[in-house]
Amino acid sequence: MGRYDFKFGDTWISELGAVSTETPTIEIAQRDYELVKIPGKNGDDYIDNGRYENVPITRSISFVGRALFPVDEKVNNFINTYAYLQGYHTFEDTDHNDMVTEAVLLNFKEVNRKMRTLHSAKLKFSRKPYWFLKDGLKFQTVDLTTETPSLQFNNPFPAESEPIIKFGIFLDGNQSPATFSFRITTGGVSVVYTYDAVRSGITGDLSIWIDCEKRTVKMKSGAASSLLNISNIPKGFDVGSTLFEIMSGKSNLTEVLIAPRWRCL
Repeated sequence: MGRYDFKFGDTWISELGAVSTETPTIEIAQRDYELVKIPGKNGDDYIDNGRYENVPITRSISFVGRALFPVDEKVNNFINTYAYLQGYHTFEDTDHNDMVTEAVLLNFKEVNRKMRTLHSAKLKFSRKPYWFLKDGLKFQTVDLTTETPSLQFNNPFPAESEPIIKFGIFLDGNQSPATFSFRITTGGVSVVYTYDAVRSGITGDLSIWIDCEKRTVKMKSGAASSLLNISNIPKGFDVGSTLFEIMSGKSNLTEVLIAPRWRCL
C-alpha cells in the first residue's frame, strides 16, 4: 500500500484494497473575506467575515487486482460502502495523527462510473476548516464532591476552542427553580453564567447541553421543563489556560461534563 492513507466514515481506504496514487499537498482553510473597491481610493478594502471557509480536497485512488481477490470485487465493495456515506462524515488521514475532521463526498456518481470502467477515480471532498484533537472530543468530568468543583484546561493549539458543556439535574417535582452558576476564566477574563431550570412538577432527570460553537442550548428530559434567565452562551476557551468553576447550585447538579474540542487548521 502507499504511504498515504485516509479514512472516510468508518473505513480506511486501504481496508477496501485501494491505494492512494497521489500524495496530497498542504491543504489549509482560508478566511472568508471580501475585497471592496472604493471609488477614488487606490487599492481595495479588505472585509473579514469572521469565519474560515470549507477546504476543497481531492484524493486519487486506484485498485490493483490479485488472483485471490479480483479487482472487480474490490471495486464493488468500495462502491457499496461509499453509497451510504452521503452527507458529512468523519475524515482522518495519515498526515494528521490523532486528529479528525468532517467531510462530504461531492462526486459519488462520477466515482461510481469511473471505478467500474477504469478501476481508479479522483474523489472530490469538501471538508470543514478545523482538525480536532481526538482526546479533546472526549468528555471530562467535574468532581462535584469537592468544595469548589472545577476543571483546569490547557489549549494546545493557537486557536480558540468551542467546547460542549453538559449539565445533569434531577427534578424532584418542586416548582422552584433549580439554579446553578459557573465561572469561566480564559484569556485573562472571568465571566459568570447563571441558569435556572424550572422544575415541572414531574420527577425526572434533565440534561442541559451547551454547544458553544453552534451557540445553542438543548435540553433532554423525560419531563416537561424549561430554562429561564439564561445569560449569554459562554465564549470559547482561549489559547493557553482556562479555568472552569461551579460557583453555586452544586446540590442541584448530578453531573457536569466538558469536551473542550481542541482544534487547529
